[in-house]
Amino acid sequence: MAPTWPSTTAVTEPGPSRDHTERMLAYLGAPLTTHARTATIITTGWNGRLAGEGFSVPSDPSSSAFLVAAALLAGAREVRLPNICVNPTRTGFLDAIAAMGGVVTLEDRDDHGPEPIATLVVRGAAPELHAIEIAGDLAVRSIDELPILAVLAARARGTTIVRDAAELRVKESDRIATTCAMLAGFGIRCEARPDGFTVEGRPDRPLDAARVHAEGDHRIAMAAAIGGLVAAGPTHIADADNVATSYPGFAAAIQALGGDLTSA
Repeated sequence: MAPTWPSTTAVTEPGPSRDHTERMLAYLGAPLTTHARTATIITTGWNGRLAGEGFSVPSDPSSSAFLVAAALLAGAREVRLPNICVNPTRTGFLDAIAAMGGVVTLEDRDDHGPEPIATLVVRGAAPELHAIEIAGDLAVRSIDELPILAVLAARARGTTIVRDAAELRVKESDRIATTCAMLAGFGIRCEARPDGFTVEGRPDRPLDAARVHAEGDHRIAMAAAIGGLVAAGPTHIADADNVATSYPGFAAAIQALGGDLTSA
């Protein structure tokens, strides 16, 4: 069936964003090109068909971020997370971790599909983390990982600043408010700001045992579970049912790492 849209269509995004759709269409043979923030498709002479060979969908980097953080905080001997999408629009959390002093190695990189993939490897003693500023492009590329980066910031020396992240206000919860409430439960000072928050790290002693209400937000619940790994006692997380929808294997993954995570 011939396409029905105009022969040339160009879409320009107002700011940086994920490019999974553009990569997939180009890989499957659509006449699509990208330059800066503009994607252009020219349909003249194209029959509208896409290649049928398909591809393997890589694992979600946002889900992997929680296991990376758990491995860093626990000082795991070696944790390997294979087949993770390492699209540059999604790896801001890895850049933030590196800036904080954490080491995550990318191995077995493969760029043959529409998305680059690699194995994320964390090994060795828990690093001495230090505070950073997460803003601008880095905030955009780590927007979904900011709650778990806040947990890492709670164990870093100094005050971490997150700004240019007002989008957090309109996620599954107001993640600026819920992230700060979560950290407050662990005894960590977190100041909410209109477009982000600040976190005063406490690297020299465990977090307080916490009672956290996730407000139905899966990322807040999972971030709290990771924080509980380095708390002085049991952490109780309420309203965490949505974790089963976004990452049904989360509890099993944490238990595989040695954590004790149970439902009540």
